[in-house]
Amino acid sequence: MVREAVNGIVLGGAYQLGADASCHRFHGGCLQAGPVQMPSVYLFDEEKGIMKAKATPLFLLISALTVFPAAALADTRGGGETTNSNVTLNNVVDEATDIWEILESEGLTLTTASRCIVTACSDVGHPGSGTDNDYRFVISVDDTSPGIDTSSERSLEMSQNSGVDDPDSVAICSTRFINIPSGTHTISWLGSRATAADQPTTVFDTNMTVGCFDGTEL
Repeated sequence: MVREAVNGIVLGGAYQLGADASCHRFHGGCLQAGPVQMPSVYLFDEEKGIMKAKATPLFLLISALTVFPAAALADTRGGGETTNSNVTLNNVVDEATDIWEILESEGLTLTTASRCIVTACSDVGHPGSGTDNDYRFVISVDDTSPGIDTSSERSLEMSQNSGVDDPDSVAICSTRFINIPSGTHTISWLGSRATAADQPTTVFDTNMTVGCFDGTEL
């Protein structure tokens, strides 16, 4: 009798692995084991105990592609922006006001949902007068009014100290991990005065780096 088998599975009959791992038993016959490749159809001759290869039907190939589809990967790219153009911090952001100065921004288009890391830094000039001048800085996505006291917000205080050679500028940085959905987005690095009593000051230069990755989150 001749029966069909697909990748070692005999259709319509019992099929066992013998004591010798290299030999498969079927009704007293022996089939030498080998590496499984693309789905193949064989004819099994019970009287001779041998398997003969048969042409692989197209539907089996299509089924294999359906079971193991190509995975959709997130974007794995990097980018960034830099500027040495001066930006004046004049806007005030507090509980009642949420208008920030845009220090730098990066537009990006993601083909799939991605995990992105953003780092931004600026050199902030000394205001030259006043004491306890407070400034806020924050990384935001698709929003130039992100509110206050978010996880990526950083604060900076500078005063004019009598008899002290105060620094001309101070560096301020922040970083943020963001799960960003597919589509077009804008990541911004924002700054502001904390209150109207704080002196306006100048941001001299800014650098922002964005890296997006596939895979699962650590």
